[in-house]
Amino acid sequence: MSTYRMPDLFKNKANEKITAGTLKYVKARNRHKIYNLLVREFRKSGLSQADLARLLGKSPETICRILARPRNIEIDTVSELLFAMSGCTLSFDCEFPVKRTSDAAWHAASSKKVSITVSQDTSAKTVVMPLIDRTMLAA
Repeated sequence: MSTYRMPDLFKNKANEKITAGTLKYVKARNRHKIYNLLVREFRKSGLSQADLARLLGKSPETICRILARPRNIEIDTVSELLFAMSGCTLSFDCEFPVKRTSDAAWHAASSKKVSITVSQDTSAKTVVMPLIDRTMLAA
């Protein structure tokens, strides 16, 4: 996984509006994380899109559209898809972007990981992803 230099995601200043660009980035990043999770679980399931559509009572076109690209998808739909694909449920956690104060701080922050756990029955699958510091995008 690559890391990129990014401007501060969140500056803790009272009464200051969060920029549209920052919100756009955060939303896009979360859409991509959900999409990647869905595609990975779909591939592991061995199901066809038609099989998945039949299991959920949805049209094959709907499943094709969802798996075609990252999109703003309802949490209920994500839950249905994951459960139908592998019997798993979602587990959530928060991730807090950090502000770069020095090269040493950057290296310490970039080595931090965030995990998303997908539980299936009694076993759990954990995907570990690097925590990205948006200050690294600023050139």
